[in-house]
Amino acid sequence: MKSVWIILFIFFVLCFNVTANTFITGQVFDAETKKPLSSVNIFFENSVLGSSSDNNGRYQIRVDSFEQGCLVFTCVGYEQEKRKLDANESGEQELHIYLKPTVIQLNKNIVVTANRSRNDVFNVVASVSVMEKGQLDRRLPRSTPEGLIETSGVWMQKTNHGGGSPFIRGLVGNQVLILVDGVRLNNATFRYGPNQYLSTIDPFTISRVEALRGSGSVLYGTDALGGVINLLTKEPQFINAGYNISGDVYSRFMSHGMEKTGRSEIHFQSPAVAVIGGFSRKNFGDIYAGGGIGKEAPSGYEESDWDVKTRIKLFSKGELTVAHQNVYQDDVPRYDKVFEQDYKTYSFDPQIRRLSYLKYITDLSSKWIQQVSLNLSRHESIEERKKQKREDPLLVQEEDKVKTFGINLDVLSRPYTFWKVNSGVDYYKDYIHSWRKDIDTDTGQTVLKRGLYPDDSKAENLAVFVTNDFALEKFNITCGARFNHTKLNFYNEGFGYLENNSESFVTTLGLGYFMNQTLLFGSVSQGFRAPNINDVSSLGEFDYGTEVPSPDLSPEKSVNMELGVKSRFDSWSFAGSVYRNDLTNLIDRVKSTYLGQSIYEGLNVYKKQNIDKAYIYGYEMDMEVALLKNVVFQQNLIYTYGETSDSKEPLRRIPPLYGKSKIKWQVSSKLWYETDLQYAGKQDRLSSGDIDDHRIPEGGTPGWQILNMYMGYSFQNLDVSVGAQNLFNKAYRIHGSGVEGYGRSFWIGLHFKS
Repeated sequence: MKSVWIILFIFFVLCFNVTANTFITGQVFDAETKKPLSSVNIFFENSVLGSSSDNNGRYQIRVDSFEQGCLVFTCVGYEQEKRKLDANESGEQELHIYLKPTVIQLNKNIVVTANRSRNDVFNVVASVSVMEKGQLDRRLPRSTPEGLIETSGVWMQKTNHGGGSPFIRGLVGNQVLILVDGVRLNNATFRYGPNQYLSTIDPFTISRVEALRGSGSVLYGTDALGGVINLLTKEPQFINAGYNISGDVYSRFMSHGMEKTGRSEIHFQSPAVAVIGGFSRKNFGDIYAGGGIGKEAPSGYEESDWDVKTRIKLFSKGELTVAHQNVYQDDVPRYDKVFEQDYKTYSFDPQIRRLSYLKYITDLSSKWIQQVSLNLSRHESIEERKKQKREDPLLVQEEDKVKTFGINLDVLSRPYTFWKVNSGVDYYKDYIHSWRKDIDTDTGQTVLKRGLYPDDSKAENLAVFVTNDFALEKFNITCGARFNHTKLNFYNEGFGYLENNSESFVTTLGLGYFMNQTLLFGSVSQGFRAPNINDVSSLGEFDYGTEVPSPDLSPEKSVNMELGVKSRFDSWSFAGSVYRNDLTNLIDRVKSTYLGQSIYEGLNVYKKQNIDKAYIYGYEMDMEVALLKNVVFQQNLIYTYGETSDSKEPLRRIPPLYGKSKIKWQVSSKLWYETDLQYAGKQDRLSSGDIDDHRIPEGGTPGWQILNMYMGYSFQNLDVSVGAQNLFNKAYRIHGSGVEGYGRSFWIGLHFKS
């Protein structure tokens, strides 16, 4: 910990570099209607700090010492606008901007995840998907996993209605890294296969989703073999003068009693302090499936969430963000276990996630230390499971509690206008508490046992990283490296006190070439996943057996190679890539024994070993075409193929060919309409694990197609959205899921604004 305190001391010394402020102020308008635009994002290119326009379109952004700056204005549904400023223009001035409406959005977003600072997605030498707040506002998704279905390149498996695990390029679970405002959601107990933790993020709090496809290990560390999903929550906004208090009320109702959701949100704005706070209450009924299947019970559950985020301007160039999120899910059932595996009860009851963080960002005058960011976080996950077989008096209660403390230090440097450097230090420490109770419901007798993980286990993760971005006339070049050290400590009866140490060094290199509004790019990235507490110490049931501890594991490794193209024009836009990911040292379960027996608690015994090499390849395609002035056609298509290198057996849970075709019609400034056709091919390339998985039908998962329609209208203080899902009431199941998809159903979403 001594190194951590040294980092904090250096950071606070840097923070007190106080100089006078200079501001640019102005107003942003719709170029056609000449009406002011609110919620326009305004920032300097490659900067961390930024601003946004208020309800009257007015904005104020701080301008301190710089050689050259490019001021960027972005808003969903409008062309991005850039204004280049020279040093001699940095005095107080008014700058009014007129944004041109557009129906083409692909390749016109801003992303922060690709290199930990703001960048135009078109210039990034990587495949990145972005889902903006406008898309979320139109759908008001029931859960975050269901919202991510809209994200290109993300396949969403649902083991249960309260779950949802994203696949990126054929990988899932602890091989895909999930961030919340840049803070790791993944902890030392994340499972190898699909998990439900993404559902513990309230979709009402999210302002945008960014999915970096391909390895992100250099920037974000372990678990990013398939990619990184960063969920960015709403930012409270400052105003130029005085103060303002406003509110929002959201509600959503779904047919067949499948949803009753409400949220209240309050906003406080002033020149130096801005706050957003909200409370959500949700009642989700059982799934009503299509094709005559009907209600799947039990699958419904209840949820209560609250959150608050505060931004404070400090010193002359600094900004402090303090945030807290709390999600409580009550009695979330595993329908597949009850329906197919003879359980009377199998539920997560309760499931809780709490995140608190404090983030300070400061601008400095030095080229070599232009901006510094420090993030201190505490993430807590509590999962209690209740299981009881039919005709069996034994009720099993298990609880896993993980507290994660994190420190992230980021330094942004810009030695020259063409050269940007991101460097930093990441440190996370997990504390795991786990227990199990066996309760005889006939006699009331209770027996305490070891939980799924050894109680009082610990995991540490320390890393340093650096990336370089060179923006030349026709070329973009990126390169970087990370060194990562992981340490696990736990006690296991029969093994004693055990420790697992691993080190990883990974690099990345990418090259982009610009040609006639087209970017051709290629990259090679190394990735890794260090063994976690779930890998080395698990003792308990999984989907087709019982797992026992495996203390001597090494990191999984990957090399991801990609070739891609991005094009953007006024009437059409395209992004496509082909990739291959070679995976080595893969951790997989093999049949084993425990206490000399191959059967434990009635199930086959398995343990994990570094036994496999594998490869995954595929292609991804996104396209937008303006058919008319206000009508756009969107198409995405994803193909994935994976198998082990030696045995040539298919990899587990590889998604089928899937895609979506969509028509969007912006009828007027107030009325919009969308229809989409979602589809997936049959997946009958099954591994032995897939064949043993009760969630996958015998012979594979059938292909399916569903048609959906949506529309919305904006009144002065009310937005109304309605949707009709699975219009032909088809029965379908997403490959690997434990529940069916929705049958023919309808929903209405309301957003009241004050």
